[in-house]
Amino acid sequence: MAQLKEMFQKLNVFEGRMLRLAESCRVSRDDFLMKYRGRELDPGWMEAVAACRGVHGKTSC
Repeated sequence: MAQLKEMFQKLNVFEGRMLRLAESCRVSRDDFLMKYRGRELDPGWMEAVAACRGVHGKTSC
C-alpha cells in the first residue's frame, strides 16, 4: 500500500509540473484540464494537443 501511495504522489507531482508548464505557455488551466482529464493514459495525447494551434489563447480543437 505504501508503494502505491508513493507512486500516486509522484504522479501528482508530474501532473502539477505539466499544468504549470502549460500555464507558462499561456494555456489556461481550464483548457489544459479539459483536454487532459480522461486522456491520462492516451499515448497520443501529447501529439494531438500539440497539433492544436491557438489564436489569441483560444484553441482550435
